[in-house]
Amino acid sequence: MRRKKSLIAFMLAGVVALTGCSFGDIKMSYYDECSYEEGAELANINENLFYQNVLDWNKTVSGADPSVMQITDKDDPDYGKFVLTLTSGMYSFTAYISSDLANWEPIGPIMQADDDNKTDKSKVLYFNTWAPEMTYDEEEGKYYLFFSATPCNKASVTGYKNDSGSVTNKVFNNEYTNIPYVAVSDSFRGPFELIDHSDSYRFADGTAMKNASGEEVTKAASAPIEHNEIQDNAMGYSYFLKYSVFDPYQIWNAVVNSSDSYVKEIAEYEPQKILRSIDYHPFVASNGDKYLYFTCNKDGAFSDNNNTYIMGIKMNSWTEPDYSTLSRLSRYGYYDVEGTMEATYEKQDAHINEGAWMTERNGKFYLTLSVNGYGTTFYKVVQAISDSPLGPFRKLTEEEGGVLLGADGIDAVSGPGHHALVEVGDEQYIVYHKHNDPLEGGNARHICTNKVEWVTIKDKDGNDLDVMYANGPTVASAQLLPTFAIDYENIASQAKVSADNVASTSDAKYLTDGLIPISTGVNAGFMNTYVKSTEFTDETTITLTFDDYKTVKGIMIHNSEWIESAFYEIERVEFSYRENGKEKVKYIENLAFDWKANSNQEFSMSPAGAAIAEFNEIEVKEIRITVKPATTEQVALHDNTLEAPLAIGEIVVLGRK
Repeated sequence: MRRKKSLIAFMLAGVVALTGCSFGDIKMSYYDECSYEEGAELANINENLFYQNVLDWNKTVSGADPSVMQITDKDDPDYGKFVLTLTSGMYSFTAYISSDLANWEPIGPIMQADDDNKTDKSKVLYFNTWAPEMTYDEEEGKYYLFFSATPCNKASVTGYKNDSGSVTNKVFNNEYTNIPYVAVSDSFRGPFELIDHSDSYRFADGTAMKNASGEEVTKAASAPIEHNEIQDNAMGYSYFLKYSVFDPYQIWNAVVNSSDSYVKEIAEYEPQKILRSIDYHPFVASNGDKYLYFTCNKDGAFSDNNNTYIMGIKMNSWTEPDYSTLSRLSRYGYYDVEGTMEATYEKQDAHINEGAWMTERNGKFYLTLSVNGYGTTFYKVVQAISDSPLGPFRKLTEEEGGVLLGADGIDAVSGPGHHALVEVGDEQYIVYHKHNDPLEGGNARHICTNKVEWVTIKDKDGNDLDVMYANGPTVASAQLLPTFAIDYENIASQAKVSADNVASTSDAKYLTDGLIPISTGVNAGFMNTYVKSTEFTDETTITLTFDDYKTVKGIMIHNSEWIESAFYEIERVEFSYRENGKEKVKYIENLAFDWKANSNQEFSMSPAGAAIAEFNEIEVKEIRITVKPATTEQVALHDNTLEAPLAIGEIVVLGRK
């Protein structure tokens, strides 16, 4: 639930004394919403309008691998809200609910073990319960939850000894990990229950899970392959495979008979003949077809290509795959599955392609996925494109904006990745995790949100192509809440924009294009071409003129992404407005930029920092913003000899919808 924090900066009294700047102009009363109280670690913000991606133990959702689904059942009292699920570790899954993608409330466990490994649900939810993702089937009125887990290996369950050095532990801990499951419920709140397929499933060797008498077969016959040292293993245990997403027999035949040699190689190194996989993502195309995406792993003990990759399969229903459509969609380290060209943003640490998400736009399919090791700063989200939901996909190059979310060059952010993309009307947001400690990385992560915009570029062949650009990752800098959740929207693009002293190599249009330049250390060519600050040769006055009066609540002026060209403060903001039918001018002087929240104050800028003013609504026709270049005394590293000594990243005007 959003809370309006008490304002720590003073509020100027309603209308204060006139100044001599321009006779008759009125100095405005406004809130300085994004400032630090003495000794405080976090800035105070108006949480009815803004949010931050800071780690706040009182409200931030801790965890990893977020997935978000909007509630589309019109009969549900929470219709239109959003449900968040994430990796929880073991034994259960907990969900969260939100109206704005930034402030989440727990709704409790939606699926959990019943007792001490006595029921099948408890045996399945035993360990490594990872990356749950939910989808709603409108025709069935059912919710399906996809996840992976490692089943119970206790001797009472398997019939084998399970001391630390036993073959049973080796089977379960190494070769029965990451079994994919799907559970069903009448509500996103749960409880979700496993779906028993024992009447129709077969083990990988063809043994039916039930015999002619209808009795359940405990396990299939053992059939070790050449490099398998395990002698007491089985092809599987019905107590966990009968609940799997895939029929073990049919999925194994799809692997063995695949025309893709990369996929077919799985048959050479999986002793149990099971398609182990994680990060399941259900997707419904605009024509109603269902698809399921997931991550597979090549085992380095038996494969020369030790890495993970994205797979996809068409679904007749959420419990019935079309096994003939099993397809590989990515290859680690390369832009395409054939491996014809190395991807510059990969091969930085662990060989990972994981956490797939699918987006459809104007007949194109965008596969977004995370690459590199999740525990490092190089973990990031990249985007690939295809004309078909099952490929072939080509990852975009850095010149095409291939890295959707990265933080190679941001000291305050590490490992932004494993994401969900949420579309509401014309707005799109990315929900992702990043490390709690940007210096240490590792397992401890929390959930963040940033806006995503679409940019039309020229692809590598010179053709027009829409690609995604994220205004993130961010940390302490205040961001405008999704406009579907508040009464205001950014109306800056509705104004005609002009400015004095614009550098000859720049353009005032970048001030209101919706793209906030962020120096992430990736996509340099793309950024230099498509996502730019407006640069100035000297002091400037920027003018935003609307065709008609607009009801305005506030303004955000985003600083340069480079500290060398950052402004120190905003000299003056003037609003031409009307009151009781008369045209008047209100102004703000010396609008502060919060340097503590938005920079390290010596060497670099934090992502997407802005000078922000919020005030009582006024009817505005024109806004004039005067900014001077900073001096070396004001901003460390500022250099007035630069060709462009001043730059502004973006202007946001909060107008009533």
